[in-house]
Amino acid sequence: MNEINSIESLVYAYQNGQRHFSGIDIETGETLKTTDLSGSTFEDCFFFLDFIGLILRNVSFQSCNLKTCSFKDSDLTNAKIHDCAVESLSFDNCVMNDFSFENNSCYSFIVGQKDLDNFIND
Repeated sequence: MNEINSIESLVYAYQNGQRHFSGIDIETGETLKTTDLSGSTFEDCFFFLDFIGLILRNVSFQSCNLKTCSFKDSDLTNAKIHDCAVESLSFDNCVMNDFSFENNSCYSFIVGQKDLDNFIND
C-alpha cells in the first residue's frame, strides 16, 4: 500500500475501499475536493486542509491535529471528534445530528460537547 501524503492519495485510497487511516500528514492548506468520506476513521493524523461541503457521516477523528480546519457546509451526522487539537475550527452551516465532540485540546484547555456552541457561533 502506498503512503498517504496528499489529498489525491487519500481520495484514491478511499475510492479503493480503505476506511481506516492512521498517521496521515497532509499540510497543503487546500480544500478536499471529494464529496464523501463516510465511515472513515482517522487516527493520529495531522490535517491542514478544509473539509468544506463534504459528507462525513459516521466519520471518527481520534487524536488528530485539526487546527484551522473548516467543516463548513459539511454533513457530520453521527461523526466524532475526540482527543484532537481543535483550535480555530469552523463549523458554519453543518449538519451535526448525533455529533460527538469530546476531550479535545483548544489553547491548552480541554473542551467537549458543552463547548461546541462556542465553535459554531464564532
